[in-house]
Parts: sequence; structure tokens; C-alpha cells
Amino acid sequence: MVAAALLGWVFRQVSATDALRVLLDAPWWTVPAVTAMLLVNTGLYAARVRALLPDRPPLVRVLRPVLIANFVGLVLPGGGTEATKIVLLGRERGHEAALAAIGAARLVESSAWAALLVFAAVAVLPSTTPALLPVAIVGAIGLFGLSGVGLLGAKPAIVLLGRVADDDAVGWRRVFAFAKRTLTRLAAIERRALVEAMGWTVPFSLINCAIGWFVTHQLGGAMPAFDALGAFPTIDLVLAVPITPAAIGVRESTFMFGLAGWGIGGPTAVAIAYARWLGHIGRALVGGVWFVTRGAPAP
Repeated sequence: MVAAALLGWVFRQVSATDALRVLLDAPWWTVPAVTAMLLVNTGLYAARVRALLPDRPPLVRVLRPVLIANFVGLVLPGGGTEATKIVLLGRERGHEAALAAIGAARLVESSAWAALLVFAAVAVLPSTTPALLPVAIVGAIGLFGLSGVGLLGAKPAIVLLGRVADDDAVGWRRVFAFAKRTLTRLAAIERRALVEAMGWTVPFSLINCAIGWFVTHQLGGAMPAFDALGAFPTIDLVLAVPITPAAIGVRESTFMFGLAGWGIGGPTAVAIAYARWLGHIGRALVGGVWFVTRGAPAP
């Protein structure tokens, strides 16, 4: 219902034909190039998760379940992709280790994301899209808080959970026992591994911004690369909120609103949103081909 309402509002403001025309007028290699950049980022993400796993498996053993999860996540509600990663990676490495590594990878990414949101709030949004300033400020505080609590609060949480359930717990207490084992693995991640994970995260975050800047210019919009470092992390923060399945309606309206400050009209903004989304679908299809030809990782 929300998705339909948002789409209805967008296409009352923008002609779908005009948006499609902008998309089709872009060079034919735009979406394949976005797909390639997203695949590079998937490799960087897999390297980040690998650095946080205790046995540091070969990179391909992490990359494969991640790509398959991107494919399966196309038809799942918000959070489904992350859950699928945990399930598939956990079949090989153990679910506690997989959850701890993917959770830590998300916390490390949250720190980098929050830093870009601070940059957006200070240097980009005040002169372009001041209405998004609260989004960037609240997002930065929330993400810094999430990463801090997640990375520093594991040990106190382990003590608390130890009072509720031990490893021999039965029934519903097994949930607390699983959480305790997962947090124990999270707390055991070495500082060196966290630093390495951050090293993989920085180029990952910059490439995400570069993709937005690239698509904008390919479709005729004008945005300095400097501004892209703040604009697209803020837009992505809105898209990360699970308001509608696959951000349908949210994507189109957020791009229209978020890019207007650079003089980018509605049809072009919607076309930019779809071009980037098609890149994500292209990457997911690579995981789909891998799944069809090789199957899911064996337990």
C-alpha cells in the first residue's frame, strides 16, 4: 500500500515515459559498468568478512555465499539478504562465527558510513538540500552509536547472558545461549582484524559514492564528485529503512527529492535511481548463475 502510494505520487509529478527516455538515452554500457563496480564492491565486502572470520578461509568461499545471497535477497523483505548470508556462510563456517563476522562487518561499515554522513551534514547538504540535514545528523549519531555499542558492548552483554543461560540450556533459553556464543566470537575478534576490515571498507564506501556520481553524469545530471561523497550516503540511509519491499516507491521519491538541490529534474532523478538499481540486479544475477550452476554451499 505504501509502495503504491509513493509510486503514484512520483508518477503524478514525473512522466514515466520521460524517465524511460532519459534511461535509454544513456550509453549502452552504463548499467554493465555499474554492475562491474558493484561486483568489485562485493569482492571488497567479502574480503572484509573474511578478515573477521577466525579461520580466514579462501576469499572465494566467502564471496560465493555473498553473491548467492544478493540473488536470493531480490525476492525477500528487508534484511533477507543479510539473513541469507548468515545461513549460507554458516553452513560452512558455523552460524555463530558467520553471524559474528557479518555483524562485525556491518558495524565497521556503519563507522565509515557515519563519517560520510558527518561530511554530508557539514560540507554538502547545507548549501544543496538542507531538508536532508536532519537525516544525515540523526543517521550519523545512530550509526556511530550502533558501531560503538556493538564493538565495545559485547563483553558486558556476554556476562549478562551468562546469568540467563549456559551452553547446555534447553528450550527458549537456547536463544540466549546462541547469542552468548555469537557475542563471545565477536568479542574475540582481534583489533588487527578490525583494522584490516576497515581497510577494505574505505574503498567500498568510496566506490558506492563513485557509482552514484558516475550514473548521474552518464544520464545528463551535474554533480561535483566532492558532493557525491555526501549526497549518496544520505540517500542510501533513507533507502536502508525497510519501509517498502525492495524500497519500491521510496527509491524514486528519495532520488527526486535528494537530487533536486543540484538542479536535477524529476525524470532524470528517477532514471538515475533505476540505472543504479539495474546494476544491483545485474550483480544479483551473477550470484543467480553461480547458484544455478554450482548450487548453494554444502553444509
